[in-house]
Amino acid sequence: MINAAVREQEPVSLDAAVEERAAELQGVSRPKLQQRLHGDLSTIVAKCIRPHPKDRYNSVNELMDDVRRHLEGRPVLAQPQTLTYRVSKFVRRNRVSVVSVAAALILVAGTTGYALWRQEQAFREAQRALQMQTFMYRLFKLANSNYTGKPDATLPEFLRLGVGVLPQYIPEHTDQIACPRRRPRMH
Repeated sequence: MINAAVREQEPVSLDAAVEERAAELQGVSRPKLQQRLHGDLSTIVAKCIRPHPKDRYNSVNELMDDVRRHLEGRPVLAQPQTLTYRVSKFVRRNRVSVVSVAAALILVAGTTGYALWRQEQAFREAQRALQMQTFMYRLFKLANSNYTGKPDATLPEFLRLGVGVLPQYIPEHTDQIACPRRRPRMH
């Protein structure tokens, strides 16, 4: 790699230069060592051995700062500072906090959704109760001889009146009044 830098050729990346013997000395497989060296470490080393001095670190302090940033899990300045890169570093560094916040947000969203759904159900039930109240008020008013000027209604007339007026107040088919089933008589 150093010879390539001297010859002003772009050097091979650190992870690609790993030999089997180096992996054995670390007690891991070659692919595992390549994976460890890939990313920030490879970028830091590549910046150190660039063919043109202007492309390298300006000082040992800059190099030390990038190595320190790598060890702390912070973004390395040798890497392009994309939003994805910076966010991924933040998430890795604060994994527990990010998972906790995400779980809390999911919980809040779920709870809010449930509360809105229940509110909508309560609103529909309130509307239905108001419809029933209006229906009952109207039905008894229509059956009142003082209001209509007709003689008192019998029970069958009262029920027929209710069945006739009901669709005006409760038009939904699902809100039909269920008639109780008759129990068989015992002789």
